[in-house]
Amino acid sequence: MINNTGANISMTRGDDVAIHINIWEVAADGTKTAYELEEGDTLTLTIKHNSDADDSPVIQKVFTTQNLIIDHDDTKALEYGLYLYDVVLTSATNKIYTLLMATLELTKEGGIENADP
Repeated sequence: MINNTGANISMTRGDDVAIHINIWEVAADGTKTAYELEEGDTLTLTIKHNSDADDSPVIQKVFTTQNLIIDHDDTKALEYGLYLYDVVLTSATNKIYTLLMATLELTKEGGIENADP
């Protein structure tokens, strides 16, 4: 199961999750235009315990589409709890843009005993 509030995500450990990232270019006049990844662009999803630069990622995946996939194998051995994640766009011309930074909560698997009353 996945729930998201803004960019914050709560998911069941060991589930498969697909996240679509919308990217907008904003013109000087404030108008927005949808940006689609171009050949050579990549999105990097990094999940860490904390924001410390020395903290090694527990998951880091590179994608060439705006659909980010967290496979069940990616999270099944991780501890329950709160993690930080970011998504970074690296353009074909090697420009780097952090698109979002938020939290990811891994919750217990196992069904209704974990549900709120």
